[in-house]
Amino acid sequence: MHLFLNRFLLVFFILAVFSCKEESDAPVISGERKIRQEYEAKRLLLEQRYGFRMLYEFSEGLACFETDSSVGAIDSSGKFILEFKNATALSPFSHGLAVLTHKHAEERRSFVNRQGKVVFNAWENGLVYMDPIDAYGYSFVTDQKGNRGLLDTAFRLVFPLKYEYIYPLSYNRFIITKDFKTGIADRSGKWVVAARFDDIDAFTPDAKMFAKENERWGIYDSTGKLLHAYDCDGILYTGGLILLNKWNTPNGTLMALADTAGRIVVPYGRYNDCSSSHDGLAMVYKRLDPVNAAIRNKALRFGYVDLNGKERIPLQYEDAYSFQDGLAKVKKNGKWGYIDTSGKTVIDLVYDQAGLFYNGYARVERNGTTEVIDQKGKVLIQY
Repeated sequence: MHLFLNRFLLVFFILAVFSCKEESDAPVISGERKIRQEYEAKRLLLEQRYGFRMLYEFSEGLACFETDSSVGAIDSSGKFILEFKNATALSPFSHGLAVLTHKHAEERRSFVNRQGKVVFNAWENGLVYMDPIDAYGYSFVTDQKGNRGLLDTAFRLVFPLKYEYIYPLSYNRFIITKDFKTGIADRSGKWVVAARFDDIDAFTPDAKMFAKENERWGIYDSTGKLLHAYDCDGILYTGGLILLNKWNTPNGTLMALADTAGRIVVPYGRYNDCSSSHDGLAMVYKRLDPVNAAIRNKALRFGYVDLNGKERIPLQYEDAYSFQDGLAKVKKNGKWGYIDTSGKTVIDLVYDQAGLFYNGYARVERNGTTEVIDQKGKVLIQY
């Protein structure tokens, strides 16, 4: 049984969670989403045609690949645009730049442009690590002393390299940790929220933040004002709901779910764990026999609750995952399939293995044959 903590999206929720409407058996596909699905189909077919070890999602018209001997990028027609023989990785392009990782014991990195020219060498500028450019135009970097900072697209340092942690929330808002205290600053270095927190964990779409101050977790407004404190030892925002944990209780670790107003919607002890919320539902599971370790994994039952804590899809599955693209993969009687948000089975539970849907496609395995299927179960590729 895989680790359930891996199911959480350990990222900052800054944008609103997608809510996919449904029409008949399949979600309504917006124009932008349809384009993503078309590119994903091209990517999967090109991955099969060339046998790439890895072919990343199309970004800015290019998909970066890895083979056993090279890395590079191709366009949607399958034309090879770039190829590097003396490198181990090439990140997807963002703002016209990609991070090239050279074959070197220290994995030295450079930024290359769409013509394949190295335009910034990290090592020559005192940096041992740098991320691809993010949506706001920043790259997270680390120098040889372990100090963190950000580069912009002109390769200028946004802040001096002196922080323990720095993360952009927008073009002009950054989470910064200095001397083990965390706050939020703008590009000028002015503190928008004073660096007084032990941790700032996540953000809601309505600009609230979850933070820990003096060993107490709470939800705060955008200025750092406490709105509500939570009775817990650990907290994780899962998109619409907050997972609360109490550790080392007489009954072991206990889990509850709360909303952003502080209301407990699932009390401690009702379920053993949950996943992140998508399409208005969160996967939960209950261990039916917590004492007998020999059958512990076999005695799990999975279902889904809504954002008010109401059980919308009963605990009936042997395994389950969060909803993705309007569908969730579930397991019953040893076989995997897919359900929609009403609990209706839309792709029969007949697979030995099943992947999550991403941009409209998922990999499945049945009787030793691997297939790529769409959200109606139609086969795109068979291996």
